[in-house]
Amino acid sequence: MLEIILLIFASVGVYRMAENDEQSGPLWGLLTFGVGFAGFFFVPLPFLRVILAPVIVFILMILYRVYTLPD
Repeated sequence: MLEIILLIFASVGVYRMAENDEQSGPLWGLLTFGVGFAGFFFVPLPFLRVILAPVIVFILMILYRVYTLPD
């Protein structure tokens, strides 16, 4: 139960980070929650899922920003 609460907090954090970067906050927040929820099936260590989800989505956010910059 605590892991889901931490995953929600991580999703809200990524949401706010995306909003500050003028990107779609709900998209990145839901993507974080989705990656963390998918971690339930693939990552055996409980709190490692909560750490990996925002890190993976943050890297994806950086890559998206780099590849969509206007020339």
